[in-house]
Amino acid sequence: MIKIRFFGAAEQVTGSCYLVTVGKEKTLIDCGLFQGGHDTFMKNYEGFGFTPGEIDHMILSHAHADHSGRIPLLVKRGYKGVIHAHAATVDLAELILLDSAHIHEVEAGWRTRKNLRRGQKRVEPLYTVPDAQRAISRLKGARYHERIELSRHISFTFYDAGHILGSSIVELQVNPGNGAQPLKLVFSGDLGRPNQPVIKDPETLTNADYLVIESTYGSRNHKPLGATKDELAQILAEAAQTNANVIIPAFAVGRTQEIIYYIRELMEEGRVPANYRKIYVDSPMATSATEIYQRALDECYGDKSLSMFNNHKSPLHFEGLKFVSSVDESMMLNMTTEGQIIISASGMCDAGRILHHLRHNLWNPNSHIVFVGYQAEGTKGRKIVNGAKTVKIMREEIAVNAKIHTLNALSAHADSDGLYGWASNFNPAPRLTMVVHGEKEQAKGLKERLSGGLGFKCTIPTLGEEIALV
Repeated sequence: MIKIRFFGAAEQVTGSCYLVTVGKEKTLIDCGLFQGGHDTFMKNYEGFGFTPGEIDHMILSHAHADHSGRIPLLVKRGYKGVIHAHAATVDLAELILLDSAHIHEVEAGWRTRKNLRRGQKRVEPLYTVPDAQRAISRLKGARYHERIELSRHISFTFYDAGHILGSSIVELQVNPGNGAQPLKLVFSGDLGRPNQPVIKDPETLTNADYLVIESTYGSRNHKPLGATKDELAQILAEAAQTNANVIIPAFAVGRTQEIIYYIRELMEEGRVPANYRKIYVDSPMATSATEIYQRALDECYGDKSLSMFNNHKSPLHFEGLKFVSSVDESMMLNMTTEGQIIISASGMCDAGRILHHLRHNLWNPNSHIVFVGYQAEGTKGRKIVNGAKTVKIMREEIAVNAKIHTLNALSAHADSDGLYGWASNFNPAPRLTMVVHGEKEQAKGLKERLSGGLGFKCTIPTLGEEIALV
C-alpha cells in the first residue's frame, strides 16, 4: 500500500508538509511554517497530525520557511533521521531556521512580559535557537541528478525547480516489491519562472505516475519581465521628482538577489535617477543570503550569471550598493531627508526591519512602497496590497497614504501558463495529479486547466486528507 497524506499547503499556500507511506516506511516531504494572520500562525502549535518519531526519512525541497520552518519542531518532538536537501538549500536553511528561531524567542518573550503584567501564563516559543541548531545538524546536502537511496524500496532524485538557489523538484522512486512495477511520485516543490536572471530555469520531467504540483498562481499570469523592469524604472523616475523614498519589501532569500540584479541592470542602462546612487539592503539575513548566492555551485546559476562570474564579475554587486549591518545604521536611514531606495525583509511585512521603514513611510503620500512577491492571506503586506486604509505596525495604527505598487512578474513562482507548460511535458499523463500550495481559487483554476487542456485526472486535497495511490 502506498499512501500520501497532506498536513499542510492544502487549499492554502503555506505549511507544506506531505507524508508518503510505503508499507510501514514513512517519508516526509517538507515541514513548513503556516504563515499569515494570528489564527493561521497558531496552527503551528496544534501538532503535526503524525508522530515525528515514527518518520523514517525526510526530504526538504527548498529553504523558504513555509517549507522548512517547522523542522526544528519536528526534531524537538522526536524525529531522529537525516534531512536530505540540495547542498545550497543546506546553507540557506541554516540561515532561515536560526533567524526564525530568534524571532520566535523574541516574540514569545514580548508576549510573556505582556501576559505576566496581566497575571497570565508565560508564552513558550515555537522553538528556540538550540532547537534550530539541532535540526541543522541533521541536514545532509546532495546535488541535482544524484540518486539517493533511502532504503531498499525508496530512493529520490533532485531536479532544479528554478525558484530560489537550491530549490528542487523531488522525484521519489518507489519499488513496492512482490514483483510490482516501480513507481515515480513527482513533487514540483515551488516552480520558478523561465528566463530568471540569476538561477536556472525549472527543469522539465516527462514521466510521473503521480504528480503533486503547486498552484500559487494557478489561475493568474504575470506581465512580461521586460515590461516589469520598465515599470520599476518608471516608479524610480516618478519618486525622484519629489526626492521620495522607495521602500521594497522583499524576501531575504531569492527575491532580494533578483531585485539587486535588476537594479544593477537599470544602473548600467542609465535608468536609475542620479539622486538614487546609493541602494540599501537593510536585512542581515538578506546580506548573508547574498553571500551564499555568490559562492554557490555552478550548477545553480543561469547562463548570464555564470558568464559574469567566469569573467570575475558579480551579477549581485554594483557601485553604490550598500548592505546595512548594524541596528544604528538601519535607524539612521529613517532620519535622512534624502530620497532612498531601501530593500528590506520580511517580504510579507510581518517581521524584521521592514516594519520600521513602513512605519516611517506608509503615512507619507510622497513615499512609494513596491511589493515584488506573494503576500499570504492575513499578512500586513496582503492588507496593504488589498487597499487597507490603516495597518497596525509595532502596536501603532499607521495610515496608508503612500503610493502602493505591485510587481507580480518579479514573483519567483511560475504563473498559470508556466505551470501548465511545465505539466504538459508529462507523457503519458500522471495517473493522478494533486494540486496543492495555492489558495482555493488558484488551485481550482489550475485543476480546471490541467483537466480540460491536458486531460489530467486532478484533485485538490484538503488539510489532513489521505489518498491511497496503490
